[in-house]
Amino acid sequence: MAWHVLTESLVLAAIGGTAGLGLAWLGIRGVRALAPAGIPRVDQIAIDPMVAAFTAGVCALAGLVAGVAPALRASRLAAGDALRGEGRVIGARSTGLLRSGLVVAQIALSLILLIGSGLLTKGFLGLQTTDLGFDSSNLLLADVRPPASAFQNRERAATFYWQLAERLKTTTGVSDVALGEQLPLLAGGLYNNVFAGDRPVPPPDAQLGAQRRRVSEGFFRTLGVKMLQGRAIASTDTMGRPPVVVVNQALADRLWPGEPVIGKTLVLPWDPEVRMEVIGVASNIKEQGPASSPRPTFYMALAQFPARSAQLGVRTTGDPLAVVSLVKQAAAAVDPTVAISAFQTMDSRFTSRTAEPRFRTVLLSVFGALSLLMAATGLYGLLAYLVAQRSRELGIRLALGADRREVVWVVLRRGAGLAGIGIACGLGGALALSGVMRSLLFQVSPTDPQTFAGMSLGLGLVALIACALPAWRAASVDPIEVLRQD
Repeated sequence: MAWHVLTESLVLAAIGGTAGLGLAWLGIRGVRALAPAGIPRVDQIAIDPMVAAFTAGVCALAGLVAGVAPALRASRLAAGDALRGEGRVIGARSTGLLRSGLVVAQIALSLILLIGSGLLTKGFLGLQTTDLGFDSSNLLLADVRPPASAFQNRERAATFYWQLAERLKTTTGVSDVALGEQLPLLAGGLYNNVFAGDRPVPPPDAQLGAQRRRVSEGFFRTLGVKMLQGRAIASTDTMGRPPVVVVNQALADRLWPGEPVIGKTLVLPWDPEVRMEVIGVASNIKEQGPASSPRPTFYMALAQFPARSAQLGVRTTGDPLAVVSLVKQAAAAVDPTVAISAFQTMDSRFTSRTAEPRFRTVLLSVFGALSLLMAATGLYGLLAYLVAQRSRELGIRLALGADRREVVWVVLRRGAGLAGIGIACGLGGALALSGVMRSLLFQVSPTDPQTFAGMSLGLGLVALIACALPAWRAASVDPIEVLRQD
């Protein structure tokens, strides 16, 4: 008898392990499809022989652990006791506590994962709706590399950029054009030390590092960046005129806190030194992505300081990708040898910048959903087993006149009690692990009460649904049939 029980446990473990490997194979394909670029060695994730052997070992161990106790109990059961039905109580209390403990643990772990996925989801939704400081809609981007002939001197380079912008403005479907050394939502950036011209010259290690952007006329208008003071770069800010610069609010606050900024001098410690008049203050934008903080930035006139290459931003009246061929034609009309490539929309660039948090959110949400299913299944299985074990008792209660609603309440009370204990343990575990989540969240507290309460209520509702079917079966017991069986 003992060997029979142990063999059955091992067979069930083998079936479960095989099914688990199949699900893992499907899950790996899903992870590869959802994983954003940049995650190292994601293409090497696979079920190799070592993983399969480890899975087989774990399943065998689980089968032994789960089967040894019932096998020993069966070996101690006398045949006469089994025939008289007395063996059913052997070890009933300890076994019941073990089953209940496993269900409580499932519910607690499920709640921890659900709270984690809820926090990540709330933070990701915040990323999606955060104000970047510019308008990303209907904006086509491309990389522009002028021909070598354009850089025979700075004047020719400036003329090329001006001609390209003017030609593109007359293209069908284009409402505005911007050229910049680097447009937003790209990793990294170009930095220079700067200092205020009306202050003593600081030593190099004390100078402020700021993002440098050389931009064309129309840059702020095309991107929808607000001018807080002064004016933007204009078409009159050309070579031969005094150098001008626009600073963002973060740079103005660092160099001239609480002071009027327009008319100040910003100094670049180049060789030779460059001194530029501040003509405007622009609002901060989140150039590195929605989760980044605005950095001190200054915008030089591209016509005064031409860049070796630039990025093109084209504001369109419709679908940005619909004008790609027209943009190529316009650029070729300016110079057939110009290299213009890497077309994408600003919205798609935003999607790529938020791909990693989206991946984390989806992955943890899947784990949370699976754990919720396991917890509900475990609770349902336990209550269904208890109803089957207590069918004689329930039948006698009904035969003696007990109300069927009382029988339902007996089952629901047991299930609700287990669910309540599991939820309480899960809340404690989630609070204890909240510090781990802090670095992964965006503008969401790791102890967000709405998420904790919402996930707890949701899990409680699922637990009650899992209890409902066994409770209904308990109330449907036919007392006469049960008494006949005995």
